[in-house]
Amino acid sequence: MDEQQQHRARPSGFNPGWAFLPGIALLSGLVYALTLTAIDLLGASSTDLGFWWLFVWLLPVLVAGRFIGISLERRVKFESVLDSELAFMKQAQKLRPEFELKLEKIVNWLVLGVIALAALVSVLGWAVGGLSVQDAVERFMSVLLVAAPQALWLALPTVSRLATAIAAYNGIYYSDRAQFDALGAVDMVLFDKTGTLTTAERKFIGAHLTHGSPLSSTDELIAIAAGVEVHADHPIAIAIANEARGRAIEIPEVKDFRQIPGQGAAGTLEAQTIVVGGPIILTSRNMTLYVGDLVKCDASNHAGHTVLFVIRDTELLGWLELGDNVRDTAKNAVLALQFERKRIGLLTGDAQGVATAVGQQLGIKETFAEVLPHQKAEVVSRLQSDTSTIAMVGDCVNDAQALQQADVGVAFAVEGSEPVESAGVAIASNDPVLFARALILSKKAAKKARQNLVWSLGFTIITLPIAAGVFAGIGISLTPAIAAGLSLAMSALVLVNARNLRRG
Repeated sequence: MDEQQQHRARPSGFNPGWAFLPGIALLSGLVYALTLTAIDLLGASSTDLGFWWLFVWLLPVLVAGRFIGISLERRVKFESVLDSELAFMKQAQKLRPEFELKLEKIVNWLVLGVIALAALVSVLGWAVGGLSVQDAVERFMSVLLVAAPQALWLALPTVSRLATAIAAYNGIYYSDRAQFDALGAVDMVLFDKTGTLTTAERKFIGAHLTHGSPLSSTDELIAIAAGVEVHADHPIAIAIANEARGRAIEIPEVKDFRQIPGQGAAGTLEAQTIVVGGPIILTSRNMTLYVGDLVKCDASNHAGHTVLFVIRDTELLGWLELGDNVRDTAKNAVLALQFERKRIGLLTGDAQGVATAVGQQLGIKETFAEVLPHQKAEVVSRLQSDTSTIAMVGDCVNDAQALQQADVGVAFAVEGSEPVESAGVAIASNDPVLFARALILSKKAAKKARQNLVWSLGFTIITLPIAAGVFAGIGISLTPAIAAGLSLAMSALVLVNARNLRRG
């Protein structure tokens, strides 16, 4: 990872949006202690202040607390600062999931409910329970402080923003936050083979003349094939052209080059049509192989090699054999996903033997071979029919339809950091381990968010009745200072728990 990418984000774990609330809680305790000290020094009773106690107590807290909030928002910026080039991720952050929006509404109503409850218990305590004005106001503040929902406010946004920062730091981008959030919960990961688990580069294995071929040497076969493939930018085409150059073979000039979708490529050489492609071109032209050639091709196929046939008009000249280069980190990525109990599938347009061979190297049992680009979305849809949620990992060109069909579309080896229209998540690197990290990060973020919510709600359920004076008859109560301390501690726990995302 270069220096520029490392500074795109500095992951941390602090969200200043509601950071002033813990400050209010802490300041409340300080103002409370200072106020009582001042009253004692003046030799007066706090009850002599009457309702002025509200202004002595509340206004400094609220005004100073809001000042702290503004200062924090300006100075204590969220530490995962994203560069302007990742502005689309900031925009995606604003498009919050429906659950988070509902939670915000609940918390807003909770704030009003807490204020009403605090007022009710303090008034009833004063009017019915015989509390002094000071004790009633203290009860009001205790309820208000201990139930301050800053922990709930921090529970989800802090985890989400920190996960975003960590993702961006590692070159994982998203334009659809919902898809990133859902990534950790998918049932199955479906990899397109070429360019993800295997490198885009192919290695040339060998050339073979068919029985009865009119050619005199394999070099002539390579030259004819290279004449067509030199016009293409596919990894297989590049490997064939490079092999011809490496052997110092003169590449003939082929005209009228054209791609045959899902089959291969073709061109015209000396008024004859040359076609180079996979086994499907034999079927489409009703051509058959000599038994000996069929056995050899089958052996190559089972060895995991791609077989390309070369046809001149109606003559089958021979075939070329190319191999895959499995990425060094692909096995580790597969093992990491299997540890997370994810089903893994391999999708490719190559022959079944190639898919099986690569799958065996990586420990992938489910393989889908000889699938044309436009058929990949159908495979995804078929897998979804058993209620499975699918994450499709592939390139944003050939696999665009499949990426859109999947529950989570992950565009692999994307240049730059711009959002990809066909996928909600994009990975800049060509290292499959990075995808595994993205999935694990999404899963951990969801777990941390759930923990924060449960802890925050549990804290409120336990402490609110105590602050309201339910157990005052048995000597259990909370002063504003203690309530402020507990509230601050709960907020700190939520933040610390979110920061643990950085581990591992």
